[in-house]
Amino acid sequence: MPTQDQMEALESMLVLPKDTWTITDNYKTNRYGTLSLTPGTEVLRTATDVVAPGAPAQAYEAENAAKTIDLDDASTTDLTNFQQNGHKERYAYLANGAPARVGYHVTFTKPVVLESRFGSFVFQPTQMTAGNPDRSPVTITGERPAAPTVSGDTKVATFNVLNYFSDLGENEAGCKGYEDRNHKYVTDKNCKLRGAWSSQAFANQQTKIVQAINTIDADVVALEEIENPVASGVSTDRDGALKSLVNALNAAAGSEVWAYVPSPSTVPANEDVIRIAFIYKKATITPVGDSVIYDDPAYTGLARQPLAQEFKPITDANHDGKNFVVIANHFKSKGSAPKNLSGAEAAANTDNGDGQGNSNGVRVKQARALATFAQRFNGTPTLLVGDFNAYTKEDPLKVLTDAGWAHESGHGDSSYVYGGRSGSMDHVFANSAAHPLITEVKSWAVNAQESIAFEYSRANYNAYLAFEADNPYRASDHNPEIIGLNLITPIAQPPVGPSAQPSTQASANPGAPAGTPEQSASATKAKQKRSKLASTGVNETIPLALGALVLGVAACAMRRRTL
Repeated sequence: MPTQDQMEALESMLVLPKDTWTITDNYKTNRYGTLSLTPGTEVLRTATDVVAPGAPAQAYEAENAAKTIDLDDASTTDLTNFQQNGHKERYAYLANGAPARVGYHVTFTKPVVLESRFGSFVFQPTQMTAGNPDRSPVTITGERPAAPTVSGDTKVATFNVLNYFSDLGENEAGCKGYEDRNHKYVTDKNCKLRGAWSSQAFANQQTKIVQAINTIDADVVALEEIENPVASGVSTDRDGALKSLVNALNAAAGSEVWAYVPSPSTVPANEDVIRIAFIYKKATITPVGDSVIYDDPAYTGLARQPLAQEFKPITDANHDGKNFVVIANHFKSKGSAPKNLSGAEAAANTDNGDGQGNSNGVRVKQARALATFAQRFNGTPTLLVGDFNAYTKEDPLKVLTDAGWAHESGHGDSSYVYGGRSGSMDHVFANSAAHPLITEVKSWAVNAQESIAFEYSRANYNAYLAFEADNPYRASDHNPEIIGLNLITPIAQPPVGPSAQPSTQASANPGAPAGTPEQSASATKAKQKRSKLASTGVNETIPLALGALVLGVAACAMRRRTL
């Protein structure tokens, strides 16, 4: 990348950029027909996904900024302003079958003008490419990735499904929406409901989510951003939206493949309109006991409370499967700081430029509370998964690793793209019992690297870009994380045939039960294995299997749509 001085010397001149460039952002392509490029074959990474917050992150981001330049389309049209002609023009670099994903490579085939604009430089085509993609000065290459293969006998996934609301804005009194080019509402705008406004928009959204989940093919899926119909005031069935998703998954699968983990009998009194949930495959997994919602003051009024559930693989008579616990999370977002704070607490939660954004102090508190809660599962393989709204090197994740949790994901994969930077906000952690059972963790780049133009919320925004209902790409804004585990082992069989010797006790008294009374009682207790979750809650002496126990009082969480 030329230096600032070198570019100033070439300002307004015709240049032909050499070698390979990489698309590092395509968010503006949907609106202004612009791609953000960086020289070389790699995307730019989020600073705090690579280096520590503070001075290291600031220096890293300064280097990023010096390696970014926009490729314009020689037009000033706002393609989302339907008072202009944007919706009638083809995109310059984006089309069905040509998604211009983040990470795709770019080669210049025609000279462009190096133009100064608002204090920075852009590559400007010599002819208007907006509406005339055949005039493009570049070729773009790349392939959409298939779902990764993950080894192991059991798979767990975590997936933020972008405000999946089966209740629609069109049925909420006074709810308005964002319009498509025909002035029909697509998604809710400033409503209590946060998802699709119309039945068609919901069908578009659900189609992609269902395809993505069925393609991932995990045995257990932790879901973030599922509607809570009780909190949204629509119904008394907290699991209503979750049921809708499971029904759609099974309809697409052609049989009753999926089931959901029902809400515990006691839930927080006040919750956000989005929640965390679990679904699982009935043929391979069974829940053990009830789920637990961890309601701690660190979450009160700020975020979605963690949800824990114990599971057991279903095996045949010759195999045994280890029980395991999954705790799903959705920490406070970076979008805003909590209100009504002052002094040091306000400072800890206001973006101070160190790279961690707003509400870092809240996320640190939530990480500490989570680490404390998860201690009660020591000895049982346990995973912490979900959308932590924190990048790999940030303070909340350091709290978890300092508490002994192994960070199993985020090693080069990116689950989120924001501001032209790729990083991981969706993570997987394991305790010492789970770590040796993990075979691998992979992220499927099915969503974050895609242009928002392919999202259900932008359907019918452009006359020449059809909604892609036949694939799962851009089902959400986050990529799913997929974890492979080896949990199933063969059961040792007793020897048979002439070499098998009867026990001394049995031959001495054939009618007596084997072992001493104390041994018999111990064996009986061993067979009566109970869920680790059966002793979790405010009072750990109350078995959870006799009734779900929810901790504390409720939280009213704050949530933003994006960073």
